[in-house]
Amino acid sequence: MSNGYKLIIFDWDGTLCDSSAAIIEAYQQASKTILNAIPNEKDIVGVIGLSFEAATQTIFSQISQDEITKLKREFELILEGEVLQKIILFSGVMEALDHLKNQGHTLAISTNRDKKSLERDLKAIQISHFFKTYKCMDELCMKPHPDMLLDIIKSLNFEKEKALFIGDSKNDMELSQNAAVKMLLISKKEDPDAIRSLYPNILGVLPCASKLPLWLSDNKEVFFEGALSDG
Repeated sequence: MSNGYKLIIFDWDGTLCDSSAAIIEAYQQASKTILNAIPNEKDIVGVIGLSFEAATQTIFSQISQDEITKLKREFELILEGEVLQKIILFSGVMEALDHLKNQGHTLAISTNRDKKSLERDLKAIQISHFFKTYKCMDELCMKPHPDMLLDIIKSLNFEKEKALFIGDSKNDMELSQNAAVKMLLISKKEDPDAIRSLYPNILGVLPCASKLPLWLSDNKEVFFEGALSDG
């Protein structure tokens, strides 16, 4: 194995999966059908990662519970149709996952998606076989609460020091900090030094998850230094 981090836990949306275009299109179509309103793309992107109810209440502050239920049903129907084909992995991610698994790493997912929608995506992209387990917001507390991350580590019988979390959002950074689990941030705009000053658990910033195998190969000493300082 190329590095001491044996368990690698990924966020889903924005980290492995480029689902924003499909989510935006489906949400706009559903909103037009149910509410006769079309929210703008920026507002939808801003709530990706929240539960459907929380996201919808953020976009439509006066919406009723009955309307949320109808909107969610319509949204899911649209996603399960042609729009689902627009959900894709980021470039190079499939190859990276294959490499990591072949190197002996155990892979998992921690996401604020509900289990049904995550399994729908995994089936559509045909990558379920890479992951030993996954935890979703309808099983445990939502991120940034540490439950999902800690439950994965415990259920797979790993020590926290052997786990590495990969995510792309503020929620993910706070999750890493709350769980006291090391993390790599996926971002093309964040300054690594500035991020580490706010979130000491973050080891670095990568432009995309496909770069993870190379980072693990080039940063073997990071694990051992961290293990010494943690002990």
